[in-house]
Amino acid sequence: TTQLRLGEELRDVREGLLRSRHRDKFDLESRSAVRVADFYRAMLDESPNIVHFSGHGETTSAGSTDVSGTRALTWKHKGKVVREMVSGIVMEDPNGSMKLVPHEALGELFEELNRDRLVVQCVLLNACHSAVQAEVIKAHVPYLIGMNQAVPDRTAIAFATAFYDGLGSGKDIPTAFRLARTYIRLEGLPGSDIPVLMD
Repeated sequence: TTQLRLGEELRDVREGLLRSRHRDKFDLESRSAVRVADFYRAMLDESPNIVHFSGHGETTSAGSTDVSGTRALTWKHKGKVVREMVSGIVMEDPNGSMKLVPHEALGELFEELNRDRLVVQCVLLNACHSAVQAEVIKAHVPYLIGMNQAVPDRTAIAFATAFYDGLGSGKDIPTAFRLARTYIRLEGLPGSDIPVLMD
């Protein structure tokens, strides 16, 4: 897949929360090179209030080429850049290859996690075309943030950092979301209309 600056995103979010006024209200746990089993166990072990996915996502047809520098799923087959008709986020399988997780399964997971009591308050899918997954998950969480098309990596990082800066300053989720979109515009980055909030 195309190389993303996920480490930079995590670093910027972590630094923002550590310097924030309400830093004691946040405990940031991260996982990288996540397999489905890792994700599933982390959800059970951590019982997070906010779930943030950064990486690749896709909902397009086979044979499409991709714009480099975005968080869209791409790979090469016999030297040609191809994409497959999928609807899900990308994790790893036990061999380190891509595993596409269908949005219906994600929705079912969040439904079960929040069945007896509200655990997950917000899911942020910081990946291209994740608004489709967001639609399904939204039925089971109060706030869902997804991307309605391919999002440039720099824009995705700026959005995530500004969103958590807002939460760290004591803003509620809708206000932090609006501030993060405004921050994208302040930075002069493209795509401030790509993040969408479903509440």
